Amino acid sequence: MYEKLIVAKHRTWIALLSALGLATVHQYLFYGHQLGISYPVFIILFYLYMYTYAGDKLRQGAWFSRFSMTVIILLSLTYGLFTNPIFMVLNALMIPGLIFLHLAYMLSHRRLTWYQPMLIVDALDHLIPQSVRHWVTPFRILKNVATNKMENEKRKSSPRS
Repeated sequence: MYEKLIVAKHRTWIALLSALGLATVHQYLFYGHQLGISYPVFIILFYLYMYTYAGDKLRQGAWFSRFSMTVIILLSLTYGLFTNPIFMVLNALMIPGLIFLHLAYMLSHRRLTWYQPMLIVDALDHLIPQSVRHWVTPFRILKNVATNKMENEKRKSSPRS
């Protein structure tokens, strides 16, 4: 049902560079600035990144997913609309937690329903162990690219028999 938005030979390389671009945008929006309209802008860019590069792995057609993403975006819009410090602190605690729950719901291999308490365990699993496990992924991608380039150079320079 879902077609990959990015179909390319070097999709992982493009995803890595896009993630670095998203990190650069994050630094620009948040470093030395007060939270405001930059918060919903970053949330929308983050979800665009997720749907672009992980869209083929996401659970499709779930009303809960659309509902929770709408709630997250609306809560993030409050940073640009209101300056109540109590709600800013509450939203700063709630929005990342809701994002973790939403992504665990969308990416979990177990395909749990939204009301199962095991979804919290999946969110924590995505947050801590899987994050640590994937710290080496960018370096593995760089190593594979370098290895492929060296093999291509060897093929070009080796005499043909």
